[in-house]
Amino acid sequence: MGDMTVEVKCVWSVRLIEPEVALSDPKNFKKWCLFCDNGVWKIDRDHDFYHQMQGAIHFTNCKSAHFLVWTTKELKSAVVSKETKVGLTLFF
Repeated sequence: MGDMTVEVKCVWSVRLIEPEVALSDPKNFKKWCLFCDNGVWKIDRDHDFYHQMQGAIHFTNCKSAHFLVWTTKELKSAVVSKETKVGLTLFF
């Protein structure tokens, strides 16, 4: 078992623009699962992808995951740490 798993997403609707541009447009914002907090990219904990990552972390028994969002302009990455409380919600 490894310490980390990886998930890569390409959000088709914003694939041709920079993530910062997509985030600045309110019609795109709901589709995005990442946000920048003081220069650090984080995943929105209310987004379905966050829960998907928690499932992957628990199924693979890893400690964390790299969540990557790719556009043709840029790649953004966020680290998702394992949450035991989430695991209990997901599986029991």
